[in-house]
Amino acid sequence: MLHTTLAVVLAIALGGAASPQAQFTNSLWIGTDNTSSRSALNTDRNGTLLQSVGPVEATGFAIDLNANVIYFGTSVGKITPRDLTTQVPGASWSASGTEDMTFDGQFIWRAGAVGPASSPIINKIDPTTHVSVQAFTVPFQALGIAWDGTGLWIAEFTFNGLIQRFDVAGNPTGPSFHTAFNSTNGGLAFDPTDNSIYVGTFNKVFHYTTTGTLLGSFTIPGGDGRFVDGLEFEGTLGGLSAGRVPESAPGVPLTLTKSGSDVTLAWGASCLVTDADFEVYEGTLGSFASHSPRLCTTGGALTATITPISGDRYFLVVPTNGTSEGSYGLQSDGSERPQGSSACLSRQIGSCP
Repeated sequence: MLHTTLAVVLAIALGGAASPQAQFTNSLWIGTDNTSSRSALNTDRNGTLLQSVGPVEATGFAIDLNANVIYFGTSVGKITPRDLTTQVPGASWSASGTEDMTFDGQFIWRAGAVGPASSPIINKIDPTTHVSVQAFTVPFQALGIAWDGTGLWIAEFTFNGLIQRFDVAGNPTGPSFHTAFNSTNGGLAFDPTDNSIYVGTFNKVFHYTTTGTLLGSFTIPGGDGRFVDGLEFEGTLGGLSAGRVPESAPGVPLTLTKSGSDVTLAWGASCLVTDADFEVYEGTLGSFASHSPRLCTTGGALTATITPISGDRYFLVVPTNGTSEGSYGLQSDGSERPQGSSACLSRQIGSCP
């Protein structure tokens, strides 16, 4: 049997410290816990220090890869843009929120209230106009926040607190879990390479799946006892984010037509006009992480004819802008479908207009 997945998605889906004159992809930024006497830390995913910036206060980070900018937020609501490569700061401005931050491709999202303190209020900030608004509230005291490509993961500020996913209107989308080990939830970071979540706490960062399975942890380099209030993942640099292929009307979802031993796939354009090409992946039905590339380009065509491998198969169509690929579609819990064991390009999922 041959199957298409209706979630044919958009082209999107640190040793001694170095001086801040470089970028480290697939790394973590760790905050300073309401003080300007510490340095912000950039580590790899195992906690090895790559570089430090400061001393400077940073209770939240938001990273705009396309603009090559990282935003440092303070406990009094000040936000400072910095060049992501050189860390040279730009002009600061004030906005709502005092704790963890994240970036969705257009807006900065921030938790926290004056104090600084946790708060049920989630703020949305336009980094161009500097206008901030209260976007929505959650039913708990929130401190950590992370963008996963289509929605927000928000952390409850308490022992073994809730980590829950919301859409941008503040509606719970289903996925959630409680942390463990009697740790207090701090900042959050979402890793799109494997759809996992990093959770900050006192002097430590825990690593979980989106269903709450512990994958590992590490102690903060230097062991200074800081509470990890700001935490953010720096993904792949150097390219535009890609979008997604429509899953339903009014767009044209993926369809499959069989002719002899061949199948012809057809789909609609990506939600981002910068996505001028598409990739086709094929996997074994029932093993939904088994997909691997069949075509890394269609030459921009919205159709492709291939001869499937024998057995029950499924297909994914992923948009690309030539530098990054986008979304593989959403899983049943609303989270992004992960890349398979191999991929045509690194994934950098952007927000659809």
